[in-house]
Amino acid sequence: PDVLENLLAAKRAFHAAEPLVETRSVFDLIASYRDKAASATITLPSSVASVASAVDRISQALAASGVDLVPCHADGVSSNVMVGPGNAVQLVDFEWARQADPAYDLGTVLAELLSFDGEALLAIEMATGTASSQTLARARLFGAADDLMWSLWGFISAATSPRKSVEFFKYAEWRLLRARTVVEGPRFETWLKQV
Repeated sequence: PDVLENLLAAKRAFHAAEPLVETRSVFDLIASYRDKAASATITLPSSVASVASAVDRISQALAASGVDLVPCHADGVSSNVMVGPGNAVQLVDFEWARQADPAYDLGTVLAELLSFDGEALLAIEMATGTASSQTLARARLFGAADDLMWSLWGFISAATSPRKSVEFFKYAEWRLLRARTVVEGPRFETWLKQV
């Protein structure tokens, strides 16, 4: 719990930094990767289309509700968090950092670390001061979009990278499965309405 609280505090501190130049949303990146896959004639699993359709609905719901833009780390991968003495946390690897909604940063953390909503609500309370179901909905939906983005990146990398020893395809399948658990899950429609 201390590490998680310190991680969320580090993300919040970065949110207060000066605005960043990069403004592409996760939805812009998904569109770019979908175009890249199509132009390179990469065969994607059939479930990508249904997940992408659901993520289009997420994009529309979030746009309709309004999006706050702050500097975000925009990368929930655990290897981009250093933990030191006393459970101090330092964020590393800002390659994907850009202006985004703070719920996006929260969503990447929840997708990576907290599968169950009960523990996710505790993390949301740590991050925002309130265990809000609306924030949970926003974060989970942003997390699914992020998973689709990384899944597309993985499928493209598997098809085009000369580094055949890296398991890009396996990574892509894992991220796609995580996105599917949200968009095909029983709470998806409720979360769309809550945002």
